Amino acid sequence: MSLFRIIYVSTVSDAFQAPDIESLLEKCKANNRQLGVTGLLCFNHLYFLQYLEGEEQHVRKIFENIRKDNRHSNIKVMDSNPEDSRMFENWEMGYVFLSRDMKELNLSFTDDEKFCPYTMDPEQLIQYLLKSKELVVTI
Repeated sequence: MSLFRIIYVSTVSDAFQAPDIESLLEKCKANNRQLGVTGLLCFNHLYFLQYLEGEEQHVRKIFENIRKDNRHSNIKVMDSNPEDSRMFENWEMGYVFLSRDMKELNLSFTDDEKFCPYTMDPEQLIQYLLKSKELVVTI
């Protein structure tokens, strides 16, 4: 099995309501479990940052469904590449809520204390995700 990853960012749309995050995570976990995909979702009420990993056809299938979801817009793939090993192998979908308390983490990657994933390059996003991994609230 060859592994593949997609890292994308998107902007929350008006169709998204705060309680949607719970149902979104449950749906992600169920879909990912079925297809053997793992990953991490970071969210701060403005932006999504998601890392998906697994067999390429399965990752691409899940991502195509994500693209169709009207709860976000300005979807931008920041990285999509073959992968040697999984970064989030134990998580059907880890979740980190990026609160305002994360100024220090944000400043270590950008010049702004506010999280804006569009300003980071793929390597910065991977490092951000790895540091965020310590803050996962649900898996």
